[in-house]
Amino acid sequence: LLSGHWHTVGLASSNRSLIEEEGPFRNFIQNFTVEHGNLNGIFLTRKNGQCILLSLIALRTEEAGCFKLNYYGTNEIYYESSKSDEYVIFILYNQHKGYINIVANLFGRTPNLSTEIKKKFEKVCIDRGIRKENILDVSEVGKSYLFLCSYLEFL
Repeated sequence: LLSGHWHTVGLASSNRSLIEEEGPFRNFIQNFTVEHGNLNGIFLTRKNGQCILLSLIALRTEEAGCFKLNYYGTNEIYYESSKSDEYVIFILYNQHKGYINIVANLFGRTPNLSTEIKKKFEKVCIDRGIRKENILDVSEVGKSYLFLCSYLEFL
């Protein structure tokens, strides 16, 4: 159900620097595949002004809807909510250098999701203690990442 092409529409974090330009979690999903219950994601990101292709594998755990990912420390990822033909919300609990931060992702099958879905994402984030000013609509940014990185041979 999750396999296929996706767009990053919303990013949120208890630590805003993680989702700001060149932050470790300012990543723009291109594609998900599910293999043996594990989530394989292909993302575009920027580092030192360069477009980077990032391939991440989140391993399923025994807990339903929970995955483990080693990236910028260790992460527990929870599948929060979805309508697989429209959107999915993931919540990450990131442990890095003794700190725990929450990161939330809203992915859409298209970059243009309804206000209702964006409000749902906002509520999920606020319910987990993420401040409203740390919830970003990055749908337009994601489109420009694709445009800026389109010269790369992997697209």
